[in-house]
Parts: sequence; C-alpha cells; structure tokens
Amino acid sequence: MVFYLCITVTKTQARPALITARNRGGILLSIVIDALFVAGWATVTALLNRFLELIELTDHLDIASLRIFQWAFSIATLIPIIGYTIIDLWKVVVRTYVTCRTIWEKRYES
Repeated sequence: MVFYLCITVTKTQARPALITARNRGGILLSIVIDALFVAGWATVTALLNRFLELIELTDHLDIASLRIFQWAFSIATLIPIIGYTIIDLWKVVVRTYVTCRTIWEKRYES
C-alpha cells in the first residue's frame, strides 16, 4: 500500500519537482562556474605578481611598463567574468520575477 502511494505521489508531483530541481541546479551551477572564474583570475594574478617579484629589473621604465601591462591584463580578464556574473544574476532576477508574478496572478485572479 505504501509503495502504491509513493508511485502515485511521484507520478503526479514528478514534473514540477524536476523543473524546480533543474532551475535550482542551473542557478547553482552558474554560481559555481562564476566562483571558479574568479578563483582562476585571482590565482593567475597572484602567480603573475610572484613571477614579477622574481624578475629583478633595475630600469624604472621597465618596471613601470610591466606594472601597466599587469594592471591592463588583470582588468581585461576581469571584465568578461563580471559580465557573465551580471548575466547570471539577471537571469535569476527575471526567473524570480516571473515566478512571483504567476503566483500573484493565480492568487488574485479569482
């Protein structure tokens, strides 16, 4: 009897549960990917700083130009990461708005 009830409940509630799990899984996956991008960016920047400290440059022009390229590289690699993060956050905001809007319409349409 319990097995039959579990099958009945699973069949009737499987579709919304799968959709919810897929949406939350997609959001979680995008958060993890964004975090990995930022961690990769921080790692590369830290390794580049260590490498530049190992190089002993005596000319001030070389040091200045190297630091300028270092900052330009850091900013240029961070801009796409910020862009992807903003896009992912925007998707979450839009999905939340649509969900709230449908709940609001269902609640107050009758």
